[in-house]
Amino acid sequence: MGQADAAAPGLLTQLLESRGLVVIEVAAANGSQDAGAHRPPTRSSGRALLDATRAIAGLLGAGLPLARALMAAASANENSVSDRLRLVRDRVSRGERLATALAAHPEVFPPLYVGVVRAGERGGDLPGTFTRLAAQLEREDELRSKLLSAAIYPMLLAVVGVAAVFLLLLFVLPRFAGILQGAGAHLPNSTRLLLSASQTARHYWPTFLIPPAA
Repeated sequence: MGQADAAAPGLLTQLLESRGLVVIEVAAANGSQDAGAHRPPTRSSGRALLDATRAIAGLLGAGLPLARALMAAASANENSVSDRLRLVRDRVSRGERLATALAAHPEVFPPLYVGVVRAGERGGDLPGTFTRLAAQLEREDELRSKLLSAAIYPMLLAVVGVAAVFLLLLFVLPRFAGILQGAGAHLPNSTRLLLSASQTARHYWPTFLIPPAA
């Protein structure tokens, strides 16, 4: 069985060559390279796409051919974007248009990205196209960071505020309640309502953990 499996690529090569086809590379369908090429995108793929686009823009601007620029950008970092870039480079080397090869991987290259590249191909200015794409992705990354920073501060205030309220209800008010009841003072309705809320919170405090956990 092992000898038959080892001879299979040679027989396949001879069969293809007998039909006038030229075999460039033979690889196993379930090999490690194929498995890496189908690595699922991660949440950091946006940053990886920015780095790859910036690298391609610089390499094309330096006069490097498109296929070599794609391979060099893919080799710079090992992530889901570099895996797709290797597949794109293979298709471009076979004569396919870059935009068409990128469109085959919409999980990494969005339609707007592909459309801009297609326009750059038609205009004959791929270096300038990738430079503009890198600038656009940088602006989007900065905007995303600003939105995240703007969202963290109010969320932090909300968490601290809720924690302070629970601290008052569970620990501070029960001590004042004992002092006021021992003094026999007449409590206004608002104070009694607050003390009742404190007692309820002390008895059923695990219930209040359900919404944050959910």
